[in-house]
Amino acid sequence: MAKPLSLTAADRLAIERELCRRSLADFAKMAWHVLEPATPLKWGWALDAICAHLEAVTRGEINRLLMNVPPGTMKSLLTGVIWPAWEWGPRGMASTRYISTAHKQDLAIRDNLKCRRLITSEWFAERWPVILT
Repeated sequence: MAKPLSLTAADRLAIERELCRRSLADFAKMAWHVLEPATPLKWGWALDAICAHLEAVTRGEINRLLMNVPPGTMKSLLTGVIWPAWEWGPRGMASTRYISTAHKQDLAIRDNLKCRRLITSEWFAERWPVILT
């Protein structure tokens, strides 16, 4: 019988970093506890579809994307908070700049603050040290 593989903390961190680099969905799931610590994540196929399309935008395969999904389905959280943090951190695109907006000023402020909170979190900084200016 083979001996179970024991991983060091550094190995686990490297695996997590690579999973996050490869998949926006995996990054979103792992980052969830930073953004919504008191709310359980309910993941579904629509979130996988949104993530797949945003990844295609990152790769340059899509340059115009319109998403029609009901309110409360994480569209703003994925596109305005998690996706920019994913590009800056796991994807190594820290030079990318965003103009983030919403139909109401308080929503734009909310999402920009959440993105900043994610990027400056201990969890994120341990994996992808990005300096905000």
